[in-house]
Amino acid sequence: MKIFASLFLSFALAASSDFWVNNYDKSARIPCGDLASLENVQQLSWIKKNKAGSVEIAELINENGEIKDDEKVAGFRIDTSGALVISKLEKEEFSLQDIANYICRANLRSADGRFDAKDSTTKLLVNFVIDKDNLEPVVRDKRLGEDESKKYKEGVKYEIAECESKEAGTDAPVLRWIAFDSSGEMLADSNAFGACKTDDSNFCGKTNDFFDKQDGRQIQTTTLPLAFDADNLTGISAKYDQAYFQCEATYKEAWNGMLVEVIKTKRWPAGDDIIRVIAPVRNVDILVNGVPVNAGVLDMTFGAPSLQCRSDGFDNKAENELEEKRSRAGEYFKFACKSRNALNDGKWVEKEFVFTEATLEKPVAEFSHDGLVAELNAKSSPTAAKLTFAVYQCPANEIELKKPGTKENREMFKNFVVKCIKAKTYGNKHYIDKDVARENQIGFAVAILAVKDVHENEEMLFNYAPLNQSGNRRFSNEEEENFPIQAWFDKMGAHDSFDIVAFYFNEEEKSVYALSSDSEINEENDEQFHVVVEPSPTEAGKYVLCYDFADKIDLNSFNDESYESIREKLRNEHADFCRFFVKKDSFPWWIIIVVLILLILIAALVFFILKKRKEAKDENESGDIVREPNAGGSVTAVQNHEEDAREEFAKVVEENQDENTPLNQETKKSSAV
Repeated sequence: MKIFASLFLSFALAASSDFWVNNYDKSARIPCGDLASLENVQQLSWIKKNKAGSVEIAELINENGEIKDDEKVAGFRIDTSGALVISKLEKEEFSLQDIANYICRANLRSADGRFDAKDSTTKLLVNFVIDKDNLEPVVRDKRLGEDESKKYKEGVKYEIAECESKEAGTDAPVLRWIAFDSSGEMLADSNAFGACKTDDSNFCGKTNDFFDKQDGRQIQTTTLPLAFDADNLTGISAKYDQAYFQCEATYKEAWNGMLVEVIKTKRWPAGDDIIRVIAPVRNVDILVNGVPVNAGVLDMTFGAPSLQCRSDGFDNKAENELEEKRSRAGEYFKFACKSRNALNDGKWVEKEFVFTEATLEKPVAEFSHDGLVAELNAKSSPTAAKLTFAVYQCPANEIELKKPGTKENREMFKNFVVKCIKAKTYGNKHYIDKDVARENQIGFAVAILAVKDVHENEEMLFNYAPLNQSGNRRFSNEEEENFPIQAWFDKMGAHDSFDIVAFYFNEEEKSVYALSSDSEINEENDEQFHVVVEPSPTEAGKYVLCYDFADKIDLNSFNDESYESIREKLRNEHADFCRFFVKKDSFPWWIIIVVLILLILIAALVFFILKKRKEAKDENESGDIVREPNAGGSVTAVQNHEEDAREEFAKVVEENQDENTPLNQETKKSSAV
């Protein structure tokens, strides 16, 4: 056996763990501790250790990057993760000889180039099942009662049947009996009706041990009687009249190294048969459309219902006597039932209801806030009855619609409660959580009418309708420039300042700053309330104000997100319960003053220049001014130059004939022509 000396110097001995396989499995894969690859493995060896001794069954060596795998014993090899793979031939099974400690020893190269030894021990255990394809338990008759027809007198302490599991081990299979009524509803299990004779016992019955001489393994079967003979009980009860029973056997099966439960069942009596319990009549039911009711309430929604009587008790000699009586009582009417059999000693068992008529139409939903909020209403009678509503979100393909009816609607409501998620209510409003709706795409509106009869007995009526969700966004959700930040919100039940979420978004840092403490509810009416947020200081940028009545907004989740992403998420999830504001940079007032001063200075400068030009012109044109008395203020200007202006201009030109002026150049050109 090639084991490096360093392997034994400093290995960590891991605690032994169990790894289960079934005797009929064809392979098993035992991991080498937490080793996941052979990347840093220098040497790896698997050793099988049992009472017979230790033997190396597989080895792997890494020589300069080349992996050499040595199968020392047939049927054992090491895979690419270092796990030991045990394989069986077609007609082979795992047996007692495979039960052992399997030790994985690995020499690993550490980051600094040294070798560290690791040692991991796994105990392989075998779960024996004789016939994995035939685990259904066996049930047998024991006492068949009166006339050998499964009719039993109330109170007798019989073992009426027996259940036995199939052979398995090492743990014994667990059995229990379950009782069901004729409609399939569970009544009780064997711990309740007497198979267990001690209060603290979770399993009653007996195990039968078998020793398999072929390979020495121990297998077991379990037997459990269907018994009503517990000392603390009074025998078989009348509540099991028209019942059947199911024996449930729980076996163990190995899966991925662990033991998991496998359950198989067998019915008794077989087929559609039931047992009968001979007992007097103790109760009479009044049925409306075939459903027993607990109050004198008639559901008239689907037309006039049928009324019937039904009694418990069973006489194997004759049918129960059953009588009914109808009579009017003003706007109400009476329906009475009475019943008895030979075991009642001539006494009648009676029940009577004075019926109140009631109706409940399908609920109608009105949506708002982009489909987030639904308000329901439905027509119903009588007006004194209590009408409530609910909204359920259901997974697709989980709910099968039934035809409308009193009984059917009651069953549908039970399905909603079990399979669906009820929307939260805020006052009379139902909140359609979009996270829930994404996983439960089918919505139902449910109306529930609690009606009391004249004797204050209460009956519940149900009606429902699929939700046709359509939004009604009343606000654009675009940024608004008005400050202070303020908005009106529709009330969702009771509210307070803790429901208000306000924040400022820093676009440079991509972070948010809470402003909720700066918010105030300053006005409200029956339907709405008004919120004002006055942040201090008020910086330019983006602001958001939300009414978070469902407590779903987490500001920390917005960090490192863009404002556009945050706004889109809030719009989608909260509709107009979030409003968006932007405050732009205001124009500096001092610039306006500077501009005004500059305009004044420019105006003054222009005025000064124009004034100077005018004074110069006036000075050039000024002369003697002669005023004639009483001439009406007329002024005569007299030129004091002796020469005409044209003559003066010609004189100037003549004096400057040698200068190269544009005028002289033009004159010379004319002369040349």
